[in-house]
Amino acid sequence: MAWTTMHFAVGMAGATVATGVGCMIMRRGWRWLPLSMTAGGIWAVIPDMPRLFREDFPWLPFAQTLGSKSLELKLHRMGDIFFFHKQLDMQPHEYALHGLILMLVMYNIAIGVLMLLEYCQRNSPIHRSFRAHQGHVKPAYPRTARAQEYPRPQLTLANNQQPAMPPGMPGAPPMFSTHMGPGPAPGSQNMSLEEQFDGGPSVEIAVDPENPVIGRIGKRDKTGS
Repeated sequence: MAWTTMHFAVGMAGATVATGVGCMIMRRGWRWLPLSMTAGGIWAVIPDMPRLFREDFPWLPFAQTLGSKSLELKLHRMGDIFFFHKQLDMQPHEYALHGLILMLVMYNIAIGVLMLLEYCQRNSPIHRSFRAHQGHVKPAYPRTARAQEYPRPQLTLANNQQPAMPPGMPGAPPMFSTHMGPGPAPGSQNMSLEEQFDGGPSVEIAVDPENPVIGRIGKRDKTGS
């Protein structure tokens, strides 16, 4: 009769084979390998659970039901679905130490496989190319995760360059000045920090009292006082 450690080790081995085949077919999911190994080991020792409840945890509320001998006999009759539990109990050896060693070896193999996959992923051509170009990227503003440092044109309305027009005369078209640089454009002191560092062109529009156009959506103008 094999000990629980050997049943657990056999369950881990069966779950490892099943999970490995599934991961190779799907080409993903290797990170779930240790969890599936533990689940397979627990599944393999289910026929021993009634004896565990009956002998070690008799004070639990459902120990009388879960630890009944009739339930134990039923589980042992169909024990082969629990990773050959019945076949292992039929042989005369205990294999307690062998099962413990197999458990430790398989867990360490799973950890090594995950570390190897992580190493291969970090040293793939895509990740190497990303790290090679990462030196040109650094945070530009606390609310911006990453921003490339290249000059972006920012348009600001040169209001101070427009001469005063007499009342009733149509105003001249607005003049824009282009500012090249990573920082905020001159004359944008009235803008919020989000508008200055949003990454796009910041435009300051002066509202004409005679024609108060405040925004344009598509091809229609919206006016207001």
